[in-house]
Amino acid sequence: MHPVMITIAGELTIYQVAETRAVLQRALTEHDGGDQLMLDLSGVTECDGAGLQLLLAFSHAVSALGTDLVLCYVAPGLAGLLGEFGLGSRFAEYVPVLAT
Repeated sequence: MHPVMITIAGELTIYQVAETRAVLQRALTEHDGGDQLMLDLSGVTECDGAGLQLLLAFSHAVSALGTDLVLCYVAPGLAGLLGEFGLGSRFAEYVPVLAT
C-alpha cells in the first residue's frame, strides 16, 4: 500500500469549493480503495466554512472506502481554524506546517 498525494492550493472558500470538490471527486473515482489518501494543504491561503465542510465530506467519503485520509503540510491559518473548531481529530493524521 502506498499513499496517493493530492495537492490543494489557493483559497478553499465558497467561491472555489465547487472546483476543489471536482478535483477531490476525480481522485476518489480513480482511487482503488487500498492506498492511503493524503491531502497536501500547504498552499491553502484561505479557508471558510464551505472549505471545512468540503474537507469533512471528503473525509467521510474516503472513510466509506475503508481508507484513511491524512492532512499533510497543513498551512498555519488552516491549522488554526481546524484547531479552533476541534476538527483535527476527525482525520487519520494531521501534520501542520511548521511556522516560519
